[in-house]
Amino acid sequence: MSLDGEIYVPTPLNEIEPHTIKDCLVLRPLSYLVPTQQVAPLVSLAQIETGDESLYEEQPASHLTQMRDALNHDPAYFGEVISHYAEDFYCSDEELEEIQFKLPIAPDHDLAPPAAAQESQNIFGMSAFERVLFEMVEPVCLENAVPSQLCVQSKSLRIVEDPSLSIGLQASPLPPPVVPKRSLEAEPAVPKKLPKTISVNLQEVSTGMVQQLVELVQQVGLNDSDQGRGWLRIDELHTVVDTAILDTFAYFLHVIITGDSTQSDPAKQSIRLIDVEYLARIQSICAKSIEGCQSLTWSALTESADHDQVAALVGWAINGLKAVSLILTVFQCGRSEKQLFLEHHLECMITFLYSFTQDAIIPLASLVSKDSSSLRPLYGNVALVMNKALARLSRFAKENEINDTLITRLEYMSITVVFAEANIKDRTNVLGVSTFESLRLCHCDIICNIFQSKKDQQQFIVDEILSNFEKLPSHKVNSRQFKLTRGVSIQLATALLMQLLQTYNYQSYPLKKVFWKLTTKPEMSSNERTALAAEVALFQAASRAIYEESLATSNTIISGLINNIASHPDHAHKHGFETFLEDLLNVLQFPEWPAAETLLVSIMRTLMNVIDSGKYPSLFETFALEMAGLVGVKMLSLKNNSKPSFGVFSSAMSVQDFESYFGVYETVLSHLHGLSTKDATYTAPFNYQFLKFLVSVSSCVEDIEPKEPLPEVAASNADKTKLPLLKAMKEHYSKLLATADNPKFKAPEVAEHYTGDVLVQGYSEVLLSSDLLHLFDAFLSIVIRSLDSPKVKSRTKAIKNISLLMSKEPSLLSLPQITNSVSKRFNDSSALVRDSVIELLSHFIVSKPEVIEDFYMYICDRMDDTSVAVRKRVVKLSKEMYVATTNRPVKVLIAQRLLLRLDDEEESISELVTTNLLDLWFFSTILEIQNLSDNTQISHPVFRRIEVMIDILSQQDKYLGYFERFVKDQVLHKTELNSKYHAVIMTAVRLILDKAVDFIIDGVETEFHGQVEKSTGLIALFAKCDGRLITQDQLISLQPYLTNEESTGDTICYYALQIFRYALPETRNFRPAFIDEAHKSLLRRLTKFNVKELNEAMPCVWTLSQLKKDTLTITNAFVSCLKLVAPFVEEANSQKPFKSSIKLKRLLYLIGNFGKYCDFEPNRAIVLEARVGLKSKDSVVSLVTKILLIFSKLTVEPDIRRIAIKNLLHVCSTHPKLFMIDAVLQIMDSGFAGQDTDIKEVIIQSLYDFLSKEEEDSIKRNGLDAKVSHDMKLDVAVFHGETSSYVTDGICSTIVQRYLTEILECCLQEKGVFSFMPVKYLQLVVRLGFANPKICTPTIIALEASTADLTRNVAVDIHKELHEKYESLIETSYIEGIKLAVRFRLRAAGSLIINEHRFLSTFYSVVGTNKAARRKFVTSLVKSFVFEPTRLPLELLVFHKSYVTYLVFNIVHAEFVMLEEVYILVKGIDSFISSGGVDLGFSISELMGDQGEKRLEPYTKLALSSQILLVMIGFREYLINSYSLSTEKLMSFLAKIDKDMAVAPKAVKSHPLDLYESELNADLRLIEVCSRICSTFCHKIESLTNGQATMEVPDASEDDLG
Repeated sequence: MSLDGEIYVPTPLNEIEPHTIKDCLVLRPLSYLVPTQQVAPLVSLAQIETGDESLYEEQPASHLTQMRDALNHDPAYFGEVISHYAEDFYCSDEELEEIQFKLPIAPDHDLAPPAAAQESQNIFGMSAFERVLFEMVEPVCLENAVPSQLCVQSKSLRIVEDPSLSIGLQASPLPPPVVPKRSLEAEPAVPKKLPKTISVNLQEVSTGMVQQLVELVQQVGLNDSDQGRGWLRIDELHTVVDTAILDTFAYFLHVIITGDSTQSDPAKQSIRLIDVEYLARIQSICAKSIEGCQSLTWSALTESADHDQVAALVGWAINGLKAVSLILTVFQCGRSEKQLFLEHHLECMITFLYSFTQDAIIPLASLVSKDSSSLRPLYGNVALVMNKALARLSRFAKENEINDTLITRLEYMSITVVFAEANIKDRTNVLGVSTFESLRLCHCDIICNIFQSKKDQQQFIVDEILSNFEKLPSHKVNSRQFKLTRGVSIQLATALLMQLLQTYNYQSYPLKKVFWKLTTKPEMSSNERTALAAEVALFQAASRAIYEESLATSNTIISGLINNIASHPDHAHKHGFETFLEDLLNVLQFPEWPAAETLLVSIMRTLMNVIDSGKYPSLFETFALEMAGLVGVKMLSLKNNSKPSFGVFSSAMSVQDFESYFGVYETVLSHLHGLSTKDATYTAPFNYQFLKFLVSVSSCVEDIEPKEPLPEVAASNADKTKLPLLKAMKEHYSKLLATADNPKFKAPEVAEHYTGDVLVQGYSEVLLSSDLLHLFDAFLSIVIRSLDSPKVKSRTKAIKNISLLMSKEPSLLSLPQITNSVSKRFNDSSALVRDSVIELLSHFIVSKPEVIEDFYMYICDRMDDTSVAVRKRVVKLSKEMYVATTNRPVKVLIAQRLLLRLDDEEESISELVTTNLLDLWFFSTILEIQNLSDNTQISHPVFRRIEVMIDILSQQDKYLGYFERFVKDQVLHKTELNSKYHAVIMTAVRLILDKAVDFIIDGVETEFHGQVEKSTGLIALFAKCDGRLITQDQLISLQPYLTNEESTGDTICYYALQIFRYALPETRNFRPAFIDEAHKSLLRRLTKFNVKELNEAMPCVWTLSQLKKDTLTITNAFVSCLKLVAPFVEEANSQKPFKSSIKLKRLLYLIGNFGKYCDFEPNRAIVLEARVGLKSKDSVVSLVTKILLIFSKLTVEPDIRRIAIKNLLHVCSTHPKLFMIDAVLQIMDSGFAGQDTDIKEVIIQSLYDFLSKEEEDSIKRNGLDAKVSHDMKLDVAVFHGETSSYVTDGICSTIVQRYLTEILECCLQEKGVFSFMPVKYLQLVVRLGFANPKICTPTIIALEASTADLTRNVAVDIHKELHEKYESLIETSYIEGIKLAVRFRLRAAGSLIINEHRFLSTFYSVVGTNKAARRKFVTSLVKSFVFEPTRLPLELLVFHKSYVTYLVFNIVHAEFVMLEEVYILVKGIDSFISSGGVDLGFSISELMGDQGEKRLEPYTKLALSSQILLVMIGFREYLINSYSLSTEKLMSFLAKIDKDMAVAPKAVKSHPLDLYESELNADLRLIEVCSRICSTFCHKIESLTNGQATMEVPDASEDDLG
């Protein structure tokens, strides 16, 4: 609209006349007259118009269209798919590559834009798929344009004045040419002779444009009051000049400035022909347009739904941005008049850009719209214009001074855009990724240029960037939109920080002319050499200062980021730093980003300082350790992946290594220099890389070059060692300086082939000599030290760092310092640390089987860890170790520990153990055999498993029991775990038994005889679990071992008897000859078998008799035995003593076994007729019982009595009701009441066997699936107590309760083997639940003090089981148990108990499973020290002295888990001393002052009390000194939860426990000695009361301790 509100129609400027052919063609290209090939350079490619949009009607989306849309919607996710399909569209044609282009001249384009800029401008608006296709094609840039070869004389031309020829104020400065249609048929192609060339003189064109520019300014108006044509009204107050006018101004200035660029004489430049007033008027016109645009409400762009309104606002925005660009063009046109650099114009531009960015650009970045497809082109045009304006503003800010206010606003604007939250990934976003990222890049360029040119703004810029870091997107993919040429994407913020560092360059110190003059001189005088050296020295100092500035900036950046995390340890700050660090690591190997290495050095040094100082919170230190680990892994990866041809770059390297290093670095520099000649963005990386190299070389030169003149001898020595290297370094240093500013700078020819991955590899070799890689050893040392950190999370992260490092270099595990530190962590107090160390080894120990033997013991010890996660991980790792190792003992230990975990309270672990064992021993056997190519090797995998099994069976009985139960419950019985593969497992079992039998048959009387015995035991165990496993053929094969009378007493004979005992009842189809032979052989040898064999042979004989259907023979044998024992019975009944007889002993064993295993009731008549004492109404068993009772009397010799009681109880075990007979009960009562330990052992062993058998029978009766209720049948008789099982259970419970107290006392009788039998019995009754845990706990705790390893281990196992199930019930019995342990050890060792220090460590390993339990126990323990000195009897004081002393020595050798525990002990002792100690002092004073008769007992009691308190005081001083306890904390400590106290204590001093003043071994039978001890105590308590404020705690009660 015009100023009057009417339609504005521009009029042509007929006065402007073109003078050259080019001027004419610019106004109206006559393409149909001029040959098109020569016109191509004159056509503006940017002016191609698209056709009518109505031609492209929307079609239904096909599958291919949907696929394309999906690819374009999420290019990050479908990146590989896009690349794959793009390759199908790409093709190359050698003929097309030969085509060359002329340079076009368009008014709105720079004359020589860089290739990268052209590319970035052409990809706006493209979809992801199209962009990939576009990037695959080599761009045609300015470098590809060829100069013209023809020259013609130019003459002034005139054209007819026509309105259509106006350059006027149309929308486009170059309207599309009108080309008339021509018929190819009417005008056949006639070859014409083309002119050789057409030459355009740019200087003449620019001179012609000056007049047109001036006339156009006059047309628009020379002042605001005289506005001419082209002005448009925005509102009532503001007008703007038409955009076409601005475009024409820009075109004229562009041509003029371009023409001037060819003029070497500034005085002859065309821009100087323009009066300054006209240039100032152009600025005023633009400022007027900017002010008008500034008045608009830009928020309407995001709020308005009116497409026309949005399009209008976009037009005004383009107008204002072009005005900004035009003012900056005038600023940079080469004129220096002050009126052209008005601050008002600069403020106007920056204010407009700032407000437009805040109100329009940033909101648009997050705006999504369903009309995005129509809006994106509009906003894309805005971005193109804005990018140009920002680029010009960036150059201006770099080259000119701007006041602080405007600079600050400019910085805020750019930083805001860089860190703006955008929704550009959404396909409906109105801006799009490419558009917004191009704007961000322009703003980054502004920040970098300000940072480089204005030192006073550097700290502000860094601070602002760091404060905005938390605004970065949390999603790493969304945040990494800056795509590098090497295909890696990083955060733009990361790239910005690196670019800031790379603004430091050596060119900040320009070398003087003397340097350039002398370097090209072939020969120099000494003065000239001195002058040259001085200039080089100045340059070295300047470059080093510049580099140190960059290091300081890097340190500032990193310290700022880390301080932000320290003060705000939230996820956003940590995530931002982690992403930043990962970006640096991703670009570290790219020579285009040399600042990455500088920043990483700062990061590592800062993080290592945080970790090593110990001053930071645990969470922050853990985070620092984690981040440092990422860098450490990258450093190790570089070391492993690069194999440099030279050593470490230092003053100690050889000349040859330096030459190699220099060659590689020179090639890198050549590559960067080549890139910088094509793209100016690579200039900064080249300069910074060059700077780093110059500084590194000059530093080495300084190290080598002597600071002072050396004596002749020393100088000669230096010549032989360092001077050749020094000479080479100086020569190459000078060479680099001489060529650095040379445009033809190029490394050797090899550089042409040194690109891509090869270049990265070469640069990686350079990095190996960088400062970063030199930090690796220090980092590794810190990680190893962190393994011993008192902070749990630090130890955990250190282990994970070791794991990451070992993933790159597994050999690290073999380093002694790592091996030792890792081994210590297996027993760490934190389950998290223990789990981490197991995880660490699980990654590498299997791939390196040679280290299994170093760690398998530690790993297996963790099988019973308190943490479920640790146990589960150990079980998994154990299986892998078992498979990987070939060491048989290792396999055996792993299998043993796995068997123990079958009873794990965590069902998932027990199931995992079961599955692992089934796989290792059975299922994998079949799979391994199936994979064998040679069937003759089948026995090898089977025997490997048999060897492990027989070794397990030859170990302790507990492993035998677990293995037997595993075979019975999990192998032979079909369960949910093995149901799918049970048939395969049973096949493996039969195969194992077959091979074992074959080995037994073939290995007798060979060197494998020992293995044969063990293999026979393995078969016997399987037979015991299920006799049906032993086939008839196998039994026949083993018959010689059964019938061979010479083998009696041999282990093989015993196992053979056991096999036949359990297999015979399950097999019925034997040949009569086999049965008869075996039956006769066993009957003949019954009297020859030892006791152990007889227990197996008797059931075999009975079973064979039943199979033979001949029980008379064995009945007659029984009768014969009774007749033989009759004389001994009469002698025993005569009350006369008789001597022990071997015959009687054997007869008693035979009678007992007959009564236990044989049922003679069917043949009762035979026994009755024999008149051996059987009455008509009695059973045969009762007769056996009576005979055995006769020999169980107290009057019988102990050996005979012991055998009789043993066999009596054996008979009772198969006839449980006999236990309730008074005579039997009296025998057991008298046995426990007597002093004969052998009798007690027999009774306990018999009861143990009875309970074990009843447990086994119960499982057989109910089955292993008895827990499943729907599979059980209800037995009503049980409720009435009428079933045998009910009766037996009652008998078991009654016997256990009747003799529990006596057996508990027996447990504490430390007399060899006997003491262990009661312990086994105790373990059984606790497991079966027949005993009250609270009653058993004190004895169990006392047993943990035993010096016998087997007893102590069983006690610990029982304690663990009770602690897991009944912790709250048994913890009240702990102190009672500890006191019982002291009494137990006093009886066994007397005063030597002070040398036993393991008890409390063992006990603490059980109760110390959680913090609450530990705190409660330590509190109870220190309370137990309290006593009443004047009221306790003498004998109790003697015990209390031993009790306190024993515990003090044990506590000293125990390992505390929390520092809080130490404070509880000290605070409790202080509390007692402040009350009880003072009272004792008064009592001593009264006794000493008494002038009456001196009696020994009072002195002895006070001396004992004094000794106890002196021990406690000495113990207190030991704790305070050893752990450096704070007096202030002691005074304020109340045993409450405190995070500072919840750390592991660390003894800082080696302070011995000094109890010398206690005189523990003094003879208290002397009053003088007692008086001396009492005086010592009084002096001690007085010094404590006067010198220690912590003793004054009268208000502290015992409740405060818990």
